[in-house]
Amino acid sequence: MITMRTSISMEALEKYPDDVQARLPDVVKKHAFALQARTMASPALPVDTGALKNSIKARAVNKLVWNVEDGVLYGVFQELGTSRGVPARHFLGGASEASAKPFFDDIGKAMQP
Repeated sequence: MITMRTSISMEALEKYPDDVQARLPDVVKKHAFALQARTMASPALPVDTGALKNSIKARAVNKLVWNVEDGVLYGVFQELGTSRGVPARHFLGGASEASAKPFFDDIGKAMQP
């Protein structure tokens, strides 16, 4: 299983006004589901039986921390490759890289008074 995390530090959040604190959980949640969708749509995602693709889920750890992970044991080998010839496919890492700028842009907007 491989996991990517979308999160904001609780300690960092406490420094901001209440209205900012109230907006950020929705931003984090929105982008966790966007990362899930982008990962499932990734052209790098190998699809044989569909088990890997169907196992990708966004899950809340708390209101400011969401994990996007696959639910199969072999997902990490597909993502990172193996020494036995399975090439790295970076379906989750690539989706995370593509999602970073929109996530941080929305965080910046939400932090404006």
